[in-house]
Amino acid sequence: MSCRGRCSSATLNKLCRTLGAVDQWSFQELIREAAERGLIAAVEPWIEYRYQRNMTAHVYNEEQARRVYASAQSFIIDAKALLAEVERRNVD
Repeated sequence: MSCRGRCSSATLNKLCRTLGAVDQWSFQELIREAAERGLIAAVEPWIEYRYQRNMTAHVYNEEQARRVYASAQSFIIDAKALLAEVERRNVD
């Protein structure tokens, strides 16, 4: 499974399909489950990434743009860690 281009709730959805009604879970529920299963280190950054992603439609000044950019830089690190964990589990 690849996160190239879009490592998001859709990727985590695929990972957790065995849990039943995952399609009906909120983003927060999905992220919490991913943390409980050790796919991500912490819930809070992923909630912040989602918030900042939503803010991209409302970036009207440089300070907001800087916050979104800083969050994106952290997201890259966490998304790569998630991808590495998913790939590791797919090998095992």
